[in-house]
Amino acid sequence: MLQVDGIYHSELQTNEATGDKSTSYLRFYSDSSVINVSSSGTSEQIKSWFVKGHENVSQSSYHLAGNHLSFDIDGVSYDGEIISKDKLQLHTKSNSNDHEADVTYVLADE
Repeated sequence: MLQVDGIYHSELQTNEATGDKSTSYLRFYSDSSVINVSSSGTSEQIKSWFVKGHENVSQSSYHLAGNHLSFDIDGVSYDGEIISKDKLQLHTKSNSNDHEADVTYVLADE
């Protein structure tokens, strides 16, 4: 089951061009909306402002069929599965540069 009461995060990622390190965060809502942000902060540090409507947060709608989850946000397509109650395995593809990756997202400890 997709969790709508917490923040999912990826592993720390390094931007190959700049060397900057950040984590990708996702938050899902029961109205089928999803928000996304990349930040150098921890889930604890971002949780107060990582909400729908915040100016630094991207928003879209997700589609859920069984355990299959898909959405497009900020020019990136996400497609994958809910692995367990606290883990998502998503394949991402950038529509601007065709970069693809398989990314595991884990529900952050609150």
